[in-house]
Amino acid sequence: MPTTRRESGPSTTGKRSRPDALKRIVDLYLTNSRTLIGTLREAVIRHDAPGVVLAAHSLKSSSANVGNLESAWAQLELLVEKHERVVLALYAQTAAA
Repeated sequence: MPTTRRESGPSTTGKRSRPDALKRIVDLYLTNSRTLIGTLREAVIRHDAPGVVLAAHSLKSSSANVGNLESAWAQLELLVEKHERVVLALYAQTAAA
């Protein structure tokens, strides 16, 4: 019985192809990130540092699924946390004076 050589390529068994899965991931990320960026914007306007940290953390987590965006949101999260500590220290010094 002759053997046939199967060529590598996209599966035709009805499973989702990689491009379809990637498109779905990117579409979900874009939808969720728009909402989270709106939340981040509102927290900044309200001077709500914990809200900014939470929104940045959420963006960082969802960005981990997409790639290098995670590090940008992580840096923002750390920057805001550091800023919040500085502001709290300044308030404490002002209150003690």
